Amino acid sequence: MNLSSLALPCLGPSFSLTPSLARASAPAAASLGRRAYSMAPAENERVRSTTILCVRKDKDVVMIGDGQVSRGNTVFKNNVVKVREIRPGILVGMAGSAGDCLTLIDRLGGFLDESSNNLTRACVALAKAWRTERYMRNLEAQLCVCDSSVSLMVSGNGDVIEPEDGVMSAGSGSLYALSAAKALLDIDGMDAEQIGRKSMGIAADICVFTNRNFIVKRLDNSTDAEKAAAEAPTEDDGTIYTPGKKTEAKKSESDGDAVEKQEDAEVVEAEKDESEVKADEPEVKKSKKKSAPKEEE
Repeated sequence: MNLSSLALPCLGPSFSLTPSLARASAPAAASLGRRAYSMAPAENERVRSTTILCVRKDKDVVMIGDGQVSRGNTVFKNNVVKVREIRPGILVGMAGSAGDCLTLIDRLGGFLDESSNNLTRACVALAKAWRTERYMRNLEAQLCVCDSSVSLMVSGNGDVIEPEDGVMSAGSGSLYALSAAKALLDIDGMDAEQIGRKSMGIAADICVFTNRNFIVKRLDNSTDAEKAAAEAPTEDDGTIYTPGKKTEAKKSESDGDAVEKQEDAEVVEAEKDESEVKADEPEVKKSKKKSAPKEEE
């Protein structure tokens, strides 16, 4: 196409491109033609996935993620697992492509071995390697990591952030879930899992890249005594015994059983005495009959 003789109707029939302007506009026109007739996906049509939420309240820690992966306006999958327990007591939520996230998790496992499972030191080492090592610089992901004592968010910018209120999120619907969790955090009677599920449900209602196929991982940091109290048997009226009350109840039950056994033994002895008396009565009658003729004589 000879752009130097191209007339633009909007500017009038006498307007035409000069040769220099035509040469400058030729690459743009060529790229415009390729873009218009290309069937390849657009560059900004990137893979979108994940809403990850971590809630820490009292002694409970919950990591929850949705299951949707979408590209552009198309949903690829609805049941992806984005939350994992990589070590006993260590949870990781992944936001980003699967290959990048798994590579980062492998490196995090190595740093955990080097730091004797010190999560803070391992995350700092991962952030340093993420920024300095050449093959890791192009990894695009975010990790939400937590254990029984700390919650950390690690990104490719070198950030290692610990939330002050124990709530953090990542992914396309993270702001909606984070806002809802912060609003519900101070409500009495709601534990960490209830807050997480409710917040993720709100995010799923707002964000088109988030669904309701939630994967929930929970860390229970309660002591053995608290667990035993929670698992204590209940009475018929539904009340739960505390350990002290259980021992008192056992003592009262044992005392009652002893009294019942003593009463049963007394009843048995009384029955034996009655049977012996009944057995002696015929002998007494026989002796009276024998003595009666002697008296007549």
